[in-house]
Amino acid sequence: MKLFLTILIGLFIYSTSISQVSDLLSVKKKSGAVIKTFIAGMPIVFITKNGMTVDGTIIAMRNDSVFVSIYDIGNIPTNMGVMVTDTIATYHVGVSYKEIKCVEVYTRRHFLRGNIGKILMLGGGGYFALNVINSAVLHEPVFEQSNVKNLGIALGVFAVGYVSNRLLRENPFSKKGDKIVYINMH
Repeated sequence: MKLFLTILIGLFIYSTSISQVSDLLSVKKKSGAVIKTFIAGMPIVFITKNGMTVDGTIIAMRNDSVFVSIYDIGNIPTNMGVMVTDTIATYHVGVSYKEIKCVEVYTRRHFLRGNIGKILMLGGGGYFALNVINSAVLHEPVFEQSNVKNLGIALGVFAVGYVSNRLLRENPFSKKGDKIVYINMH
C-alpha cells in the first residue's frame, strides 16, 4: 500500500511539473497597468484592423495567434411548426494578435449610467408633447404665460438628458492608446 501511495504521489508531482501553461493575451494601459488578461477557454470579443468583429471562445493561443471558436446561433423550424433557437454552425478563426484593433474589456453595465439620458429625454419630450396636445384639445394658447414655464422645464429636462447621453456613453472596448500584448509562456 505504501508503494502504491508513493508511486501515486510521484506521478502527481511529475504531471504537475511538466504541465504547460497557456499563452496569454493582455490589454495594458499606456502606463503599463494591466486592464484585462485573456487565456484559453475565456470568452472574447474583438475587432480586427480590417473591421471584422469576432465574438466567441478562445480555443488556443500559440505562435502569436489567437484561435477563437464562433457559434452561429439562429432559429430553426421544427416538425411542429415551432421555432427553436439552436446552434447552426461552429466556425474556428485564427487571428494574429497584431491584427487586433481593440478588445472588449469592460462588460459591466450600469443601468442608470447607460439609461439616465434616455429616461430624461423621454420624460422631457413626453411632457412637452402632452402639454402641447392638451393645449390644442382644450383650445388654449400653447405659449400662455403660465404654460411657458412648464414647457421650458420640459425642454430643459430633454436637453440635460441629451447632453448626459452624449457624455456618459459607455465604450466597452479598449482605447486607442492601450496596448494589446501577446505573452508567450513557452
